[in-house]
Amino acid sequence: MKILVVHPRLSVLGGAEQVAIHSLRAIVENGHQASLISEQFDIAKLEDFLGCQGLLDKVDRLSFPVFNPLVSKGFLLYQQLYYFQKETRRILRDHREFDLILSTQDVGYVPATNTRTIQYCYFPDYFAHMHEGQASFWWNLYYSPARAYYHERVRHVNDFLSVSDYTGRFIRKVWGRESTTLYPPCPIEQYKSFGEDKENLVITIGRIVPEKRMHDFLEIASGSPSFRFVIIGAFDDKNPQYYNSLRKSASPNVSFILSPLRGAKDVLRRAKVYVH
Repeated sequence: MKILVVHPRLSVLGGAEQVAIHSLRAIVENGHQASLISEQFDIAKLEDFLGCQGLLDKVDRLSFPVFNPLVSKGFLLYQQLYYFQKETRRILRDHREFDLILSTQDVGYVPATNTRTIQYCYFPDYFAHMHEGQASFWWNLYYSPARAYYHERVRHVNDFLSVSDYTGRFIRKVWGRESTTLYPPCPIEQYKSFGEDKENLVITIGRIVPEKRMHDFLEIASGSPSFRFVIIGAFDDKNPQYYNSLRKSASPNVSFILSPLRGAKDVLRRAKVYVH
């Protein structure tokens, strides 16, 4: 089979990128032909961070230039959606013969095509918080077209895979679609404890971005001075402000490890608590 993975922003280096890379590896290892649509990225950096050296040499990479906003402030989401859809359509005009499309980043990037399409979903509606009365009128107004667009993209998806049963319930509630739970890849055998003594150590793992609420982790740390707290992850080189603000406000018992997870095995094995 010729299988296309759609993941416009592989440079993010988060959990979704793990899903994309493991999907490509599974496609290749099962003897299928793998293709990837994404913006250009640092292949060596990604393969080193995710531990997949040489994998992308076996993938037909259909790349387009890195997104640069026309307007630096305002309407960034809409500029991204328009740009990625435009570039994806351009590539698919010349590369049509796929048996299956797997979208591993976001339903907003799903192409309109007659090819069977599967969406791996982390959460069905990033704008759902607007219904909780937590956003201002102007934010509601800003995100309303995006919500309508996301719901329209759902019509182009044949099957949904959900990251958890919890997400699956929201897919049914928000989009009225059923899904199959497929837990994200995690090589747990690499992180088994070998009898190490546990320490008063609390860790969290993830991209260091506001939506991961790392600032809440710091608040917990400030109230628990007898424990050490460690944030393991990476931040966006183009937008380091949030990371810098965390470092500035962190209490003395907090440290940061900017490393691939496999480079922090010892910390994981010694920790008593993991905060998600």
